[in-house]
Order: sequence, then structure tokens, then C-alpha cells
Amino acid sequence: MTELPTFRYFPDPLGLKSIISSDEKCIVCKRRRRFVYNAAIYINGEEHHECLCPWCITDGRAYQELNIKFFDRSMIGRVGGWGINEWDKVPDEVIAEISQRTPSFFGWQQEHWWTHCHDAGEFLAYVDKPELEKWGEEAIKDMQEISGLDDDKWELLLNVSDVNGSPTGYLFRCLHCRKFGGYFDFGPAELYKRFNY
Repeated sequence: MTELPTFRYFPDPLGLKSIISSDEKCIVCKRRRRFVYNAAIYINGEEHHECLCPWCITDGRAYQELNIKFFDRSMIGRVGGWGINEWDKVPDEVIAEISQRTPSFFGWQQEHWWTHCHDAGEFLAYVDKPELEKWGEEAIKDMQEISGLDDDKWELLLNVSDVNGSPTGYLFRCLHCRKFGGYFDFGPAELYKRFNY
């Protein structure tokens, strides 16, 4: 079996279910390659759920042949919800790699890609309190810092977080300085009220 391609900004798309095992035929290369992309794709701004293999993502064929995008370029380095924050601006080639040649992940609302050191971070995991604790004290400290929440609200957020529910955390790490970052996203709107947004 051919090894899955690697993605600089998303090291484990198989483990996080953005890529899954399947015998479906890819809409681009027309081959059955035993793995397909499992998240939404965007063609002309419309969301689709077509069968697409990881190889046609990484080599850019999906984008070149069908103009398929995997991530909203305007959400790379920008996040809302905590009170609009701008993360580091990144070069156009980084934006192109994420939006055109990198699998996306699943978010409750609009996904955001965390940036740091003028590059995109690598997406590591969906996290709640127990999952974030597995990544260690630095991950917890860095995520609280970027959230802008005081200790009481941060504890409340962690205590209600749910990796299989809402709110869910999205953990990234800088490829250069190794700092952690990311954000939490909410499903049901009533949870926002607890944080006075």
C-alpha cells in the first residue's frame, strides 16, 4: 500500500478523521486509493461533500483542475469570538498551501487557522480539559493567554469544554518557536452568555 502523503500544517489528518479509509473513487484522479478526504470542500464558494483522495489534495491537482478549496483564506491568521483578534500575518504562499493543498478540520462554526512567527501553525488536536492537560502545562498556559480570559472564565471554559461536544478547543503549535495556540469554538449560542460576549 502506498504511504499517505504528509501535510506540513496538519500532521495527523487520519487520526483526526479528516482523512478516512474508503474504497470510493476520487473525483479528480478517478482512482480508488483506499483513503479519502472526509471534510467539506468548496467549489466556487459552495460547500460540497465529494470523494477526493489525499494525493490530489497535496499535489494541488484538486485545486488546479476543479478549483477546490479546503479552507477560507480570510480565516488564516484571524479569529473572532474572543473579541476580534488578529494573529500573525503570513505570506501568500502559506495561505495558498493551507487553502489549496491542506486538509481542513471540523469546526462548530467558521474554522480558523492559528498563525505565529509569520507562518501557519500545525493543527494538532481537538481538545477539552482532559485532552489539553495531556499536552501539558505550556499548552494550557498558551491557550489561556491567547484566549484573553481571566482565570475564573478560563476555568469555566475548560470545565464545560467537550471534545465531542461544545465548546471544543482547536490546538495548534508554532513550527518555529514551538509555542501552542488556537481557540475554542461554541455550538449552541446559549453558551456564549456565560462568557459575556
